Amino acid sequence: MPQLYLNNLDGVRIPLHVDDDGNLVVADSAATTVPGVDSAGNTYTSEVVGNKSDTVAGTSLMAYLKLIESQCVTLVVPDADSIINVSMRDVVGNKDDTTAGTSLMAYLKLIESRCLVPDADSAANALVRDVVGNKNDTTAGTSLMAYAKLIESQCVTLAVPGADSTDNVSMRDVIGNKEDDASDTVDQASLVALLRKVIDEVTLIEEHEHNLERWWGALAVPDETNAIESNVTRPFAATSGNDAWGLAIPVVGTADNPGITGSSTTFDAHELLITDLDDDTTPWKVRLIYGTGTSADAITAGQWTERMVESNAVPGNRAGATPVKFRMIVLDVGTKLWAQAWNDTNGEILSFFVGCHGYPAPHRP
Repeated sequence: MPQLYLNNLDGVRIPLHVDDDGNLVVADSAATTVPGVDSAGNTYTSEVVGNKSDTVAGTSLMAYLKLIESQCVTLVVPDADSIINVSMRDVVGNKDDTTAGTSLMAYLKLIESRCLVPDADSAANALVRDVVGNKNDTTAGTSLMAYAKLIESQCVTLAVPGADSTDNVSMRDVIGNKEDDASDTVDQASLVALLRKVIDEVTLIEEHEHNLERWWGALAVPDETNAIESNVTRPFAATSGNDAWGLAIPVVGTADNPGITGSSTTFDAHELLITDLDDDTTPWKVRLIYGTGTSADAITAGQWTERMVESNAVPGNRAGATPVKFRMIVLDVGTKLWAQAWNDTNGEILSFFVGCHGYPAPHRP
């Protein structure tokens, strides 16, 4: 039988023959023989299929299958905290990686750990979370939360205390309330109370020095209800004891207003004008007593002030002619005022008029 040939598309003549079974086969052995390892040929299907020994560097189906298989092997989870950096599995990491690792899992755990709230009042100062703090931090802590709570607590203590509070814990207690009454009580009065006390005292001194005054003589029969009268002909007369105080006589009664009628709510008896002394050769003592009960009760309570006087005139004009100033507290209108005299001789008479300052409310100590 003559040799048969098949021309391929490239014009190459390929010999044909019939095998023992009568099948027509291509006679070119290159088309059916396994190509070399990692063959770069691309003419026959055998070269596309490849060689069992093809490596992952080849281009045959066998080479690509081996490459796919090798890459599937690298998708197996690496060891925890592995430092290998060859494949993507090394970059991704292991679920058990710790914050000391270098994989994505390790870094995510590190970020998460740094976002966790620290312990209350932690003294740590390594991370931002330590600076921010815990919701349960107290004012004793050092975090932002602790300082915020401290500032808040101090703002609470800046609220105005109650009027006339005696607390002494925070600066607000020392400063006080606008409604604090004037006071100089030790360890209790606020700055507002002390300042009001000072203002009242200064105002009182100012009013005492630059104020209106009234002078009074005695009623025909002075008593503890009404004693004063505006006159220059009837002085009060106090009789001395025997080198002792004599009888207390009423000088201002409960119904008297020795200040400025209609405006004065308080007064002080600041001067006496002594017009006559029965004994002008020896010293006298004169005292003014004040109170709301009896003169004896007021004397017992120490509610009195006194001055010593002596005539500075020649016999025949035995009065001093100059008012004698008394140190006297400010009294409410309606308070009783008495006078007593003391001379070494019993029954001697001291005659006088009384001068008073009146003060309107609310100026008083």
